[in-house]
Amino acid sequence: MKPLFFTIAISVMGLLTGCTKVVYTHSQVMERYKSKQDVVAEFGLPAEKRSGEGIEEWIYNYGAVSTTTTYGNQNTNNSVNGTASGGVNGNSNTNTAVVTQVNQYDRYVKFTFDTNGNVLKWGSQGINNEVRKKDTVGTVFSVAGIVALIAAFFTAAASIH
Repeated sequence: MKPLFFTIAISVMGLLTGCTKVVYTHSQVMERYKSKQDVVAEFGLPAEKRSGEGIEEWIYNYGAVSTTTTYGNQNTNNSVNGTASGGVNGNSNTNTAVVTQVNQYDRYVKFTFDTNGNVLKWGSQGINNEVRKKDTVGTVFSVAGIVALIAAFFTAAASIH
């Protein structure tokens, strides 16, 4: 009987320290970040930055990276015709190598900023930044339910014998 009581006591202590509830969801936490300064204060500098068309993306990597690299050529033909003091005539033909590299992350947080450094949107995959706190009341009810079940089990077992 003593080992059973000890097991129950340890289980109850574990429950008292393990029950939590969500205070802020992942979305609520992410909506707090309004500017580059807010993002840097929480996440530091990004693993990757992308810019274009008046926006900038910052990507924070929390997992594996797969990189795709594409190579190609870009042909540029320029003609210059005109008259200046010495006369200018000429053609140029250049072959320029074009390299496109795209990183894909399996777990990440991404922020998109406008030109003023304000967060336009955020995205994430495989990350949960929710804020939790201990739920003492819920734990007490869970423990009381377990104790009631155990008491009912022992009462039923005693009435059988």
